[in-house]
Amino acid sequence: MKVDGGSRGRKTSGLGISTYVTKPVRESVLRETILRALGSKPDGVTKSTPIAPTGLRKAGKSLCILVVDDNAVNRLLATRLIEKEGHTVVSVESGVAALEVFEKQTFDLVLMDIQMPDMDGFEATHAIREKERQSANHVPIIAMTAHAMECDRQRCLSSGMEDYVSKPISKQALLAAIENVLPLPKAEALSGC
Repeated sequence: MKVDGGSRGRKTSGLGISTYVTKPVRESVLRETILRALGSKPDGVTKSTPIAPTGLRKAGKSLCILVVDDNAVNRLLATRLIEKEGHTVVSVESGVAALEVFEKQTFDLVLMDIQMPDMDGFEATHAIREKERQSANHVPIIAMTAHAMECDRQRCLSSGMEDYVSKPISKQALLAAIENVLPLPKAEALSGC
C-alpha cells in the first residue's frame, strides 16, 4: 500500500512502512488500516500477494495452529500472518475456550496470550499440560505478550511454554518462533488438521 503524499509519506516511504495512522485513532480506522496492511480489504475480501516462502512453507505441510487472545485485532493479525504461510488457524478469545477446543481437536501448535480475563495464559497452559500428561501427547505453546523483559520470558518458559513472542507481533518474530519450536524435520512429519 502506498503512503499518501505529504512530508510524512516522503519520510516513511524508504523505511518499508506500508501505511500509517494519525492520532487520535478511531477503532474503525485502526481496524481498516491493519486489514489493508495485512493484504485484506475491509469488506473481508482477501487480496492475494506473493510472499517469499519461509522454511515452514517450504516444508509443504499445513500446520493446524490454535490462536488464543482476548483482543480481536491481535487474533486477526496472528491469524492472517499464519494463514498467508499456508497454515490452518482456529482462533478463540479466552483460555476457557482454548481448553474446550483443545479437547475436541488436535493442534500442531498453540499461540497463547498471557493476559486474559477469565483464565490467563499461564493457567490455560498449565491445564493443557495436565491434559497432555494423560495422553502422552505434547503440543508446543508460544506465549504472546506485551511484557518484553527477560524475566517475563523466563516465566513463560518456566510455566511450560516453549517460546515467547512480544507484542506488537512482527511477522519475522512469529515465524521464527514457530520454526524454533517446530524444526523442519518435525514440521514435515505433522499431518495438519
